[in-house]
Amino acid sequence: MFVAEWFCSYTLREENIFEGNEMNKCFFSVIACFFTLGFLPRVEADPKELKRDLLQEMLASSQLVVIDVYADWCGPCRRFEPVFKQASERFSKQYAFFKLNGDKERELARYFNVTAYPTTLYFKEGREVARHTGCMSMSELALELDGLSKRI
Repeated sequence: MFVAEWFCSYTLREENIFEGNEMNKCFFSVIACFFTLGFLPRVEADPKELKRDLLQEMLASSQLVVIDVYADWCGPCRRFEPVFKQASERFSKQYAFFKLNGDKERELARYFNVTAYPTTLYFKEGREVARHTGCMSMSELALELDGLSKRI
């Protein structure tokens, strides 16, 4: 017997787990089982690594684009990395998030005139609208994103 069938038949025997008819109970039980067992993937919104081939996609985006320019050796960059990842997961429907390794993509870092790490760049429709140099907390980044989205 498939796991989903077993879970469905087990749930149908239980009382008051889900309100509704037997089919609703079975449906919600199967979905819960799939998530629990990992058959349905979690949606993660990790920032894309910005390379030359993604530059046109980034510049053409109608969303506000947020780019974290970093270096592997940079201590503040390493502290900012989990904050940026969390922001990309939290705000992925509103903004497009990219990461740019300034050491590996020196031409792009020069193109964006980045002189210090970490630098957070903000673009709207191919035009730079703001930048921030230095590490930020999640609340500071969220305030900055909120302010920019209201301003532009």
